Amino acid sequence: MPNWVYNRVSVSGSNEDLLELRRQITKQSPFNPDPTEITFHSWVTLSDEEIIEHSKDEQAFDWYDWHNAAWHTKWDACNADVQYSVSNTNGDLVHVYMSFETAWSPPIPVLEAMVAVNPNLS
Repeated sequence: MPNWVYNRVSVSGSNEDLLELRRQITKQSPFNPDPTEITFHSWVTLSDEEIIEHSKDEQAFDWYDWHNAAWHTKWDACNADVQYSVSNTNGDLVHVYMSFETAWSPPIPVLEAMVAVNPNLS
């Protein structure tokens, strides 16, 4: 049983940039069939070769080692919640708040990747 880390991320920026972040958060993929959930695969995911390997033999793929190496935690975001704050004057997004739990440590590589692909957000 892991020690849980509670992660909170508050992001602000332009409406356009925050809409792009929302698109990333709700991106549907084989690893995220429910686009209402946060998945770290939106920012750090398997290569095409790893996906092919995984689809051929699920038992041969070591997801545990991959998660730890890629995300620094053994599971994807757990008990996630995303809140969107909009402007009272024009309805534009002004903040995105994310909270989620991870096993053992914060997902630093995931957060770094999120920042890298969204350089205009703070």
